[in-house]
Amino acid sequence: MAGACCAGRYRWRDYAVGIGLRIMFDGVHLATNGPAEGLHEFARLIGLRREWYQVHARHPHYDVTGARAARLPVNCTPRELVRVCWRGER
Repeated sequence: MAGACCAGRYRWRDYAVGIGLRIMFDGVHLATNGPAEGLHEFARLIGLRREWYQVHARHPHYDVTGARAARLPVNCTPRELVRVCWRGER
């Protein structure tokens, strides 16, 4: 049930716009172009544990696999995620 709140693309977009972030998921990595706290809140809503957050200096993210990944809509390619979230491009 935790993942149900953001299972659809419309709800995913509403959440991201509501908190003023671009949250991106390429099928494995969940990342944002903004502050990590917004990403942590979103991750909590979909049932991810904070300790699963990958604290990499250049590319912080959550790895999402298995059933949780299957419930999330992919909204970018890996290349787009790197470009927007980790390089700061648009």
